[in-house]
Amino acid sequence: MDTPISRPVPLIRASVIQPFLEAARQIGSPVLRFMRAAGLPAEPMAPNEHPTLLLPEIPCWKLTRLIARHEGMDDFGLMAARSIAHHDISTIAPLIADCVTLKQLLERIMEIAPLHAASGRYIVERQHNLVFFLQRGERWLEGDVQVQLFQLAGMIQLVRLAAGPDWHPEQVHFTFGKKTWLESTPEFGASRLYFGCRHPAIAFPAHFLPMPLLEQKASDESAGSEMPPLKKLPDDFAASLRDALVPYIGSTPLRRELVTDLTNLSPRTVQRRLARLGTSYSRILDQARLKKALTLLLDSDMKITEISLLLGYQNPPAFSRAFLRWTGLSPRQYRQQLANKAYPRENVRH
Repeated sequence: MDTPISRPVPLIRASVIQPFLEAARQIGSPVLRFMRAAGLPAEPMAPNEHPTLLLPEIPCWKLTRLIARHEGMDDFGLMAARSIAHHDISTIAPLIADCVTLKQLLERIMEIAPLHAASGRYIVERQHNLVFFLQRGERWLEGDVQVQLFQLAGMIQLVRLAAGPDWHPEQVHFTFGKKTWLESTPEFGASRLYFGCRHPAIAFPAHFLPMPLLEQKASDESAGSEMPPLKKLPDDFAASLRDALVPYIGSTPLRRELVTDLTNLSPRTVQRRLARLGTSYSRILDQARLKKALTLLLDSDMKITEISLLLGYQNPPAFSRAFLRWTGLSPRQYRQQLANKAYPRENVRH
């Protein structure tokens, strides 16, 4: 049972936020400034280079709202969906490349969406001759208009792979109040729009389900690229908080107040939850440092001295002592073992 104590911190793959960053760059918006203002770790984050990187979901959606308000763009979420279509997102394209029919495609999306975002829950419901494609994930922000526009436009893009580029949904459902300007958008203008609904959704004829997909869903390069299997997002509070902290290490002061930006909870509430789970913020932070260290030792040419400074240690010996306590090896020994492919990354002491 999902209790408040065990409920995980919502996380999202960096690839999912990439369309918003691309759209912001296209209009000349100061992306790094807004990332910092939203509470995101701007400096080490490169979604195009590390698309599977996990980020805290709440600050990501705050970012979209900040940019939309600053630029005065009510349709920023639609612009993001146009900049990179859902079926071209780097971590999604290879996973749907072998789908043949719309039914297969939607079933695959429902399967993989929770691997991309904590809020990534989609379902398909049939009502007489219509099928409703619904976004049932939790809504983390009040008035998350841009997120909804992005999600609904992406859902339309997926159905158009079978129905054709000029198709429009029979119905579109929004959870927010009426916005008349949506009636003139290319995505929604030809559909019946319903506001104040329980879930975002689009409706299409049921006979679309067995229809074959009409176009290739991704470029040959992305569809043929090999990508390691995506692991399930952490489903407990402690592990998800650890993963949420990892991208901040080396770029943001790791103060206890940071957890408010990540969780929408007060530091005291976070402390109580961790205590009831038999751990503490300092221990979670050590685990996040370990995870960051393992990645840097494996995937970068950084010197151990540089890694120790990035992790917040004043000198390499202090980092080496901590790493020896975590893994039973020094950082140098661990890197050498990895080079020899003789030491599994998972063999660490938490």
